[in-house]
Amino acid sequence: ADEQLARVKYQLNDLRVSHNGVKDELDRTKMRNAALRRELTDLKAADTVAIIKLKAQHTKDLNNDAFTLKDVRHNLEMEQKARKEMESDLVAARKTAEKLHQSLDGLMVDMVKAGQSLDLIANKAKMKSKEKTDKLSHSDAVVDRAIQKKGG
Repeated sequence: ADEQLARVKYQLNDLRVSHNGVKDELDRTKMRNAALRRELTDLKAADTVAIIKLKAQHTKDLNNDAFTLKDVRHNLEMEQKARKEMESDLVAARKTAEKLHQSLDGLMVDMVKAGQSLDLIANKAKMKSKEKTDKLSHSDAVVDRAIQKKGG
């Protein structure tokens, strides 16, 4: 029985050693798991920081793009307004040009009429001058004949 008791004690001691080895391995595994959890937490935190940075950059890019779009729209509106004003100015310039052409045509007609009137006045003046010359010539001829009859 002593032998049996010694074997049981020996086995019990072996079990205690095994148990302590398993317990040590379990503690090392727990420590590795805790280290892995910390690393995982750090990675998650880094991912969270990276995500926050990406979101912030994305928001900044969106805001910049929105501002640029607003600026481009404003510039487009200004260009469209300027184009409308230029088109309006062009229409007004065309109307003015048309009125000037009409006035020029009227002036040309007036010049032609004035030229014709001047020609008519000149012809009338020539005719009157010829009539006066003819009357003078006739008067001179009458005077000449009278002088010849008296003196003659």
